[in-house]
Amino acid sequence: MFAMIKRYLLVYLRDRISVFFSLLSIIITVGLYILFLSKLQIDSIKSIFGNSIPDDIIAKNVHTWIISGLLSIIPATSSLGTLGTVVFDREKKRIQDYVVSPQNRFLYPAASIFSACTIGLMMSLIAFVLYGIYMYIDCGIYFGIQDYIKSVLLILYASILSSTLMGFFISFLRTGSSFSTLSIIVGTLIGFLTGIYVPVGILPTGIQYIVKFFPFSHISILFRDLLMKEPLKQMINAVGNIDVPVETMVNEYKELYGIEFTIGNHTISNVESIIYILFIIIISSILFVYNFNRKKEKI
Repeated sequence: MFAMIKRYLLVYLRDRISVFFSLLSIIITVGLYILFLSKLQIDSIKSIFGNSIPDDIIAKNVHTWIISGLLSIIPATSSLGTLGTVVFDREKKRIQDYVVSPQNRFLYPAASIFSACTIGLMMSLIAFVLYGIYMYIDCGIYFGIQDYIKSVLLILYASILSSTLMGFFISFLRTGSSFSTLSIIVGTLIGFLTGIYVPVGILPTGIQYIVKFFPFSHISILFRDLLMKEPLKQMINAVGNIDVPVETMVNEYKELYGIEFTIGNHTISNVESIIYILFIIIISSILFVYNFNRKKEKI
């Protein structure tokens, strides 16, 4: 299995152009958020709370909201890029070597998932470091050791979700062109379905329900609960004493920006999000392995 994992990582890393553009895409994404989306979010928050909150506190909330969104989508896109090797192996008939070998039938899909998880973790940590440096320079945001440890563990959890769910998706593909199409669809939709490009609260009601059942959206609210906790406290304190109007505005802000999800009168807890993500991981892993082995004789 370790030989398979090594092969996957080497296939991905030796394509220096692909690695370069993967890193470049992270830098471009971070840059777009810094140059354009952050200003839009700051203006939107001011429209809710007025001018009662200092700009630096608003900036802290916006930056932590943005990095939470980035860390929910980068594992998905990075893992998908790594799993392209599975599709190309199938297209080039290389996968027949594994089909006819006496090795355990679970090794190949397990190795592909582990490799994709590794790349997703690596790319996400790079983004976390880059944007973390910018946040510190821009408005002095830094997190405690416990928050950093929790963030890394959550990035790992997001990478496991990404590799298993994307593995399930690519198990249906047999050609490089179909993989390219899937990559375009995922890259386009994931930002909207996690409420990053457009705040969840302004989407149509039907789309909001889709967002609330989208696994990566639950990753984003877990990150937001962790990283936005202190900036949110500062925002509430800046508005004034907690009374009904302030609570209403804060709840409106949380619902609008997907900091918490409410279905009916029930607010989804972090534990429920973690369990839901774990359920998706288990089901995706089982279906990925099943699809891979179901098609063995057809390859």
